[in-house]
Amino acid sequence: MRTHTPYLNTLCRRLALALVTGACLSLLIFASTNAYTAPKSKWDSRVSQEAIDQYKQGNKLYNQKEYLQAIRAYHKVLQQYPTLMPKAYLNCARAYNLNEQYELSLQFYEYYFELVPKPANARKIRAEMRRVKSRAGDSSDLNNSSQLKARDQLEEALSTNRNALVGTDDGIYAYYLVLLRTGYVNPNLLQIQKKLSRRIEKELVAMLTPSKDNVLPNLDRQGWDEVKNHVTILDKFPETVYDQNLTRAAYLCADAWQAYYRDDATRAASLFAESHQTYPLDAASWGTVIAAFKTQPASELIGIINQCEAHYKEKSTSYQPRYFATLRAKAYLNMGDDASALAELKRINQQQP
Repeated sequence: MRTHTPYLNTLCRRLALALVTGACLSLLIFASTNAYTAPKSKWDSRVSQEAIDQYKQGNKLYNQKEYLQAIRAYHKVLQQYPTLMPKAYLNCARAYNLNEQYELSLQFYEYYFELVPKPANARKIRAEMRRVKSRAGDSSDLNNSSQLKARDQLEEALSTNRNALVGTDDGIYAYYLVLLRTGYVNPNLLQIQKKLSRRIEKELVAMLTPSKDNVLPNLDRQGWDEVKNHVTILDKFPETVYDQNLTRAAYLCADAWQAYYRDDATRAASLFAESHQTYPLDAASWGTVIAAFKTQPASELIGIINQCEAHYKEKSTSYQPRYFATLRAKAYLNMGDDASALAELKRINQQQP
């Protein structure tokens, strides 16, 4: 009887090869899928994770057909980021449409195209917009009277010399908060934020600048709280441009002085140093010396004082040599060098008017 063993063996080898090849191909496909690197985040680097989470919460509510709640979530995002998250305007437009608020829907479509004139799916979105427009009435200005009044009051306040935050209960920032509470959402909110942040930053600089005859700004514990409050408020305007090194240094310096008032000189010294490295504030430079008297050996004090004096000579408009002579006299006394201390005191007398 004739056998087909060679034929069968060849067939088995081919089947085995096919199976192995298929398995390897599957593994390669699976491996390439797992190794796929996600594209760079679509969000601007200034957008916080909290805002992204809020936006996603809006999407979740939208998909659950909770359109009003979704709109509130999107509004919260857009009040903080009036131009950096344009998709929230589009989603608002769609949510308003599904909630049969066609005039508002149309307005938010317009906001979206104002920020993204040529989106990738422009034809589809414009078709949506045309359908909404066919159902909408007059949408020339849908901001309600309370929004318009709040916006006008804020603009008027910005045109005055009124303080943004300091020394008044009805500062300009209070008018801004009223505007937000009306539910105002519009890309032009960014221009309002820019005007307000410039005023707050200018106010912060004034608070931190010593008068001509003083080495320190006229700030007590409450004053340093005001400094921190200014920085905190500026952080609420991530789309605006301000000196972030200045604001970080100011916050660190305020923390340092508050630590010093609590007799925590070691923490104060560390914070003063970090603040001064971030931005050369007079208050941080002077604080470094004051903290050093409690944390550094007496032999190190003269060098620290001289560094601080060099800063004031180069950077400050309030340089007073007699203050540094006084510090050196105290340092020499701590070292037991009475002769050098006396020489510094004589220098002070020579500098008196």
